[in-house]
Amino acid sequence: MENTIEHHDENCIEMFCDECGADFSIEHEMGLQYIPHYCTFCGAEIYREEEIIDYEKEEEEPESIH
Repeated sequence: MENTIEHHDENCIEMFCDECGADFSIEHEMGLQYIPHYCTFCGAEIYREEEIIDYEKEEEEPESIH
């Protein structure tokens, strides 16, 4: 009896590391929520969460009166 990973495109993530230049893919069975954060070859951080910009907050600031 063999344990094989069933291939699903949503579980295959293409990655590129700016630090070492590795171009690779990771296949997993951890669901859509899984995002790799580090390069498997050199250990450099390859995923950084982007800062969320709240545009509504910027629009609510009062305008300066001259």
